[in-house]
This record gives sequence, structure tokens and C-alpha cells, in this order.
Amino acid sequence: MKKCFKCNVIKDLSGFYPHKKMADGHLNKCKECAKKDSDDNFRRKMLDPNWQIKERERQRNKEANRRDLGLVGKYKRKTMPAKERKEKYGEYVNAIRDGRVTQQPCEICGKEKAQGHHEDYSKPLNVVWLCIRHHQDRHIHLRNAKTLNQDPMPINYFIKSLQVTL
Repeated sequence: MKKCFKCNVIKDLSGFYPHKKMADGHLNKCKECAKKDSDDNFRRKMLDPNWQIKERERQRNKEANRRDLGLVGKYKRKTMPAKERKEKYGEYVNAIRDGRVTQQPCEICGKEKAQGHHEDYSKPLNVVWLCIRHHQDRHIHLRNAKTLNQDPMPINYFIKSLQVTL
């Protein structure tokens, strides 16, 4: 338990960000106060036109450095044309909006923030809910199986294999 010096509320240590230089290894300001201060600082800086110019330049330099290191091609996300995206995801997005499909926690670890994974895009409402990490793991598995000309592990076995390792 720890007391936040900003809001004077006593909270569990999980309510504070880790900080190596603090005696107990956590920041003396709770996560909510830290987020509020960060947002306030950003809003204050956005009022300064000189800061906006410097920030735009910093972002350009960041992109140029990635380009110089040859990282842009490796990590740049490929975008799908709008028409193709609508054909692929349209019914799924409408089903979420209309409440026919409701978001569920990750089927492997139970995290609340999950993404819908489609094993077969011809069945847009047949979705497996995976957190970001496990969704990426599934796509890595599918890509590796395709590269090795193997059949991918069925999704239910994939989920069970990861649940065992947790």
C-alpha cells in the first residue's frame, strides 16, 4: 500500500508505475494522477506554436532516421484498399455495431481487451477472441506453417497448447 502525493489516496502498489530509483521501486504519484499530469502537459504544450513546429520536425527526423537505417520497409504496415477492406470486414463491423457479435475476453489468457480473429473470412461472424499478443502469435503460426508448406494447427488445439503454457 502506498499514498499518492498528488491525490493523497492510499492505493495498492499496482496503482503506481514502476520506478527503479524510488525506495520501494514505484513512482510516488498514482497512475491516474500521472496520466492526468501527462495529458495536462501535452495540452499546455499544444498551445505553443513553437513546440508544435519542433514536434513536427522531430517526427520527420524520426521517420528519416528509420528510412536511413532501412527500417521503414520492414515495419511499415501494408494498407488494404477501401473496397477490399469493406468486402472482407464489412459484415463483421456491422455485426459488432448492431450487437449481433459482442466482444469477449481473450480465450487463452482472459484479458478483457481482445480482438476478433477470423480463421475463415468467408464466415465473418465466426470469430475467436484473442488479446493482441495471442492474436499476433496465431498469425505468426499461420505464416510459419504456410512458409513450411504445412497445415496449420487447428485453432482449438492452438488455444489449448497456449493455455497449458500459462
